Formats: sequence, C-alpha cells, structure tokens
Amino acid sequence: MSETIWTLRQQLTGGLAETIVQHTHEEEQHRTHVPCPRCERLLPARAPVARTVETMVGAIELERPYVSCRRCRHGSSPFDEVLGVSAGRLQLDVPQATADLVTE
Repeated sequence: MSETIWTLRQQLTGGLAETIVQHTHEEEQHRTHVPCPRCERLLPARAPVARTVETMVGAIELERPYVSCRRCRHGSSPFDEVLGVSAGRLQLDVPQATADLVTE
C-alpha cells in the first residue's frame, strides 16, 4: 500500500491542491466582470479557459475566466494573478527547489 501511495503522491497532492484552490477562490473563478489591468475599463469575462500548471505538489488544472480589452488590446486571466501563477506551465517553485538542492 505504501508503494502505491508513494507512486501516486504527485497526482494525489496535485488533486488536493486543485480542490483547495477551487474552494478557496470559488468567487474569483466565477466573476462575470473584471476590470482591465491597463485601462481599468470593466470587461465581461469570457467562458472559463482550462490551464494545467506543474508545481512541486503535482499538476494542477485551473479553470479561470479570461478577459480581453478591445480598447487597449490587452488580454489576461486575473485569476492567475490572484494565485501568483507564472506564465509557463512549469511554476517557479520547481526550478527553485532544484537550485536549492544543487546548492546544498
């Protein structure tokens, strides 16, 4: 049993992190209008867009609204900013852990 849990640990902790994010930020995920980060204009949120990120605790799938401003031509997912998610799939905690391990 321990071997099975050890093998599935990333998947299990990733799923747990997903659940925590969904429950902690439920209101943010379901916003219907979001201010444009550049021009402050109130924009309607589009249908949620899925994104998977790789973290030290495992893969986490995020469903978050996307906004696009026609006036200033800027698009973003404010939910990513709330969570502190970086632009790439691989999140900053992974290379940081690698760097810490190498320096030890």
